[in-house]
Amino acid sequence: MALTKELPIDFIEQPLKVGFEHQLKALVVKSKIPIMLDESVFNHHQAFQYMHETAVRLINVKLEKAGSITEAQKIFQTVNDFNGQAMIGCMIESKIGIAFAVALANTNKTVKYVDLDAPFMFNYDLVPDGLRLDQTQLIPSNQSGLGIAQRSFDDI
Repeated sequence: MALTKELPIDFIEQPLKVGFEHQLKALVVKSKIPIMLDESVFNHHQAFQYMHETAVRLINVKLEKAGSITEAQKIFQTVNDFNGQAMIGCMIESKIGIAFAVALANTNKTVKYVDLDAPFMFNYDLVPDGLRLDQTQLIPSNQSGLGIAQRSFDDI
């Protein structure tokens, strides 16, 4: 397709409104640009269903959407089982939530794309230590765990 040669488009994310997944297979077959699911996938059961039924091979995994690190890892495993690839994305969480996502991205071979821009949207950070923002990079702490010192809310 001429469009993809002129523009470096890797994928189209969530092109159908949630609830219209029954039209997904026809879209995947017709599209020359890979389709990534986001809002349609909250758990590994949905990831399996859509990857099995529609040949979608790209899933955007968000910790807040998945509800836990364990469920996010199950989604990654499902994506891997289908030889797919994942993006790790975010909602509007702070550096604390993003630190978990960075750790998952760094340890998961299915993660090809990273969209963890939420910390760049805050004017003030309640947690000064831990994950460091350096222009367009997220740099993990060298401290153990998430690198966030234990403190009380009185210290903030």
